[in-house]
Amino acid sequence: MSGDWAIELRGGLRWLDFEVGQMTGLAIAPGNQAFLDAHVQKLYEDPDAPLDTSRIPIQSADHYEDLLTYGGVLLNGRLLLPELLTDPVGLLGSLDIPVPEDPLELPAWVSAVAEHLSRVAQPATVQLYLPSFASVLLPDYDAPTEAERLIPVGSGQELADRFNEVSQAAYLEGTFDGTLLSIPFGKARVYTDVDTIGVEGKLPLIGLQANFQLDTAPTAGSDGTVQLPRAITTVSIDEAEIDAALARLGLPPIVGGVAGVDSTFRAVSPGYEPTSTDPLLRKGHRAPGRAWLSTDSWTMRSSASPSPRRPHPGYPTSSAPPESAGSALPA
Repeated sequence: MSGDWAIELRGGLRWLDFEVGQMTGLAIAPGNQAFLDAHVQKLYEDPDAPLDTSRIPIQSADHYEDLLTYGGVLLNGRLLLPELLTDPVGLLGSLDIPVPEDPLELPAWVSAVAEHLSRVAQPATVQLYLPSFASVLLPDYDAPTEAERLIPVGSGQELADRFNEVSQAAYLEGTFDGTLLSIPFGKARVYTDVDTIGVEGKLPLIGLQANFQLDTAPTAGSDGTVQLPRAITTVSIDEAEIDAALARLGLPPIVGGVAGVDSTFRAVSPGYEPTSTDPLLRKGHRAPGRAWLSTDSWTMRSSASPSPRRPHPGYPTSSAPPESAGSALPA
């Protein structure tokens, strides 16, 4: 059979409790480069290029070479995420159901939110690649039985090694180009991590790399258990990055300029852990209009050997930073 063939596919799938809709894809023979180049966008050649909706994006040169070498099935679709994860500020504001202060009222809030989890956005494209095993299983169309239709190439450890080599080419990943927890990402990488979905990219808010973990958790509501979608990230910031990050957040300069400190930024979806004693994990916010960000999210801690505070113009020098300090974010 000629290798110059390909098939277009359409369908859908469910990925770790999240739906992937509008699936399209290709079944392509090994070595069919002309067809492959006409249907994919090589993001690794120009990471800043806008996504071409008529093509399937490929994140790395290795993925492209595997497609060319093994052929197989490449599927592409949009990841459907509840607005509770993509834009909780807009969702909770429009529904007028803020996260309650009283933990005893959280089950009723969970049930109220559950009625609106069908409101979804499509913030990411995801790709699933399943390589062809044609290089290790040769077809015999004249075989007398079905069991004899596929002939293994080699045997024993050699055959096992070939199977493993082809299997390792499979991947499921994507490109995030929407908002997450009301934070615009621009473009970030989507990947799988055991039982969660990961989103990794630069946060415009603080100008640093963040790694979000997305999953669902059984959460008690007033009308029963709800599979509540969740998202969380923690970003550690060293001393050299603190002043620049504070400036992006619009905090006054007197808050910054402390030598020998580190900082932690946390962003959490509302109701992430309703029974937690941590207000951020329970409510996901404290500052008005910032459903994804708490005043607890910005915390500076002195290092083991704190250095003197660096003076700002107009402010006196202090001999050492305080044991801990925090600052409210602007609404």
